[in-house]
Amino acid sequence: MKQMKAESHKRLFRHRYGISELFSSSIKLYPTVFYLIRNKKAQIISNDLRKRPMLAVTEVNGCAICSYAHTKMALEQGMSKQEIHAMLSAGNEFVSESESKTIFCAQHYADSLGKPNFEASQVLLRSYGKKKSTMILSAITVMMYSNICGLPLSAFISRLRGKKYANSTLVYEIVMLLSIIPISLIAAIPALINPVLKRRMQQTR
Repeated sequence: MKQMKAESHKRLFRHRYGISELFSSSIKLYPTVFYLIRNKKAQIISNDLRKRPMLAVTEVNGCAICSYAHTKMALEQGMSKQEIHAMLSAGNEFVSESESKTIFCAQHYADSLGKPNFEASQVLLRSYGKKKSTMILSAITVMMYSNICGLPLSAFISRLRGKKYANSTLVYEIVMLLSIIPISLIAAIPALINPVLKRRMQQTR
């Protein structure tokens, strides 16, 4: 009985991502980074509108490291502890009706393992227009990449503390962690030869 109770309290991945998701997310990462650099200069969307969907993605994926890091950043940007707690527990009491669409899109993006359907992006486009919706999707994409990298690291650190993830293995955690840098570099090749990305790089200089 005690063993069964202990097993039920083991941590679990809500989504367990693999090499293929890491690679596809890495390819998407490069253009989105330049969009967010542009947003930092032009403030096309506010920090709140950028941060809330990112917290929503982390809530769906359950990445402990990303939750800690982005909670700290959100606090520094002025979000209250109550707002952050609500976002990380799927609450919507601090979310306006218009912002709820960004949360829906972020949650759908994570639930679909980074492969959202066409309608989800159209919801943002109709609500915010092309420039703002692009920035929101960029924030969501960056957060998704961070979660895919952060989840195996969270599991590995938890393992070192004697609290293994029930649906993880040491081999999985090590392989994923050792793959982050080489796969991210390999993914840069198709990303950097993309003419669209080249234009974005020029715009951010």
